[in-house]
Amino acid sequence: MSAPDSRRIIVFSLSYDPFWGGAEVAIREITRRLPEHHFDLITARLDGNSPRFEEKGNVRIHRVGFGKRAPSASDLMRFPWYLSKVLYPPLSFLKACFLIYKERPAFLWAVMSYNAIGAAIAAFLFRIPLLITLQDGDSVEHLFKRARIRPFVWLIRLAFKEATSVQAISRYLAGLAKSLGFKGEPIVVPNGVDLRALAEVDTKEVADLRAFLKLSETGTILVTTSRLVPKNGIEYVIRAMPELPEATFLIAGDGPLRAELEDLARSLGVEERVRFVGALAHKDVAPFLKLGSVFIRPSLSEGLGISFLEAMAAGVPIIATQVGGISDFLHDPELDPGKEPTGRAVERKDVPSIVRAVRLYAEDAAMTERIRANALRAAESYDWNLIAGRMKEIFDKLS
Repeated sequence: MSAPDSRRIIVFSLSYDPFWGGAEVAIREITRRLPEHHFDLITARLDGNSPRFEEKGNVRIHRVGFGKRAPSASDLMRFPWYLSKVLYPPLSFLKACFLIYKERPAFLWAVMSYNAIGAAIAAFLFRIPLLITLQDGDSVEHLFKRARIRPFVWLIRLAFKEATSVQAISRYLAGLAKSLGFKGEPIVVPNGVDLRALAEVDTKEVADLRAFLKLSETGTILVTTSRLVPKNGIEYVIRAMPELPEATFLIAGDGPLRAELEDLARSLGVEERVRFVGALAHKDVAPFLKLGSVFIRPSLSEGLGISFLEAMAAGVPIIATQVGGISDFLHDPELDPGKEPTGRAVERKDVPSIVRAVRLYAEDAAMTERIRANALRAAESYDWNLIAGRMKEIFDKLS
């Protein structure tokens, strides 16, 4: 076999285009900024309309599994979709074997812990370096107690023991890597934000959106961009709304809890002030954020929390719990007196602390402006160009 190609990398990611989450966006933003590298990305075929192979820029996408046509929220657990996820480790391993033999990559890059299973076996078999990126945002209990994950936990631990390098997007996840058996020192490189897109938003576009949503020019506008799942804690913001009669809550996102959350808003009599606007295209996120007086998401767990960083970069003050990776960038003026404040912190599942944090922003204009300015400066270190440069340093060491 020929010598490894130092610029070729095989990537393992359970989902990818057209399914976008924080990890998938990170892969896209990093790879597009490293045009001198060539990436073969192995992902599950979760949508039967997606081709098994396509090429986008310097990324060749290989989809394995069965998928089904245009899955909706109610389809997520149907058999073909679910089977593609369960079989991703062995199918990704088999595809990797073919690509390794054909392309001679410099190393393998597994994004998320579950995706490291097939990568680790291939890396061991072919004696190729393995980089694991930890992006997982769920709690440890949820991560490893799901039915499709439990049989593979021992393989995930083995993958971390055998990994050449681990990159984590937060200090919290770096600690998780050590607890999973990684013998080295994890490298913390966070996800990034598109600072220019978030800062340079057409004011007319924001005004048109405000008019379309029929928002008042007065009062507090709470905004969130969140999957409607338990870990994001949206329920507790809705429960706070009766105590915040001056506020409107705009929820951008969708998920299995939507109907339940809509019922909760009705039962509390706040359905007119809790607005579900659905999932947004990436280009619409910045104008939506600019509508907000405050960005809020009282997460129960979070690997990093890119939505908060996007809000900070857009100049919108944030309210969040200091769980997981959020504590890397959220410093509360009362809880972290030795640091410049970048947001307001609340307790998990704590409605009174949410009410208090919203009111503090409204009542203390000087502190709110101080938080806004500090948050803007803090967000500058999360620019995707800087992040891609740091990832290139890791890639170069493994090549």
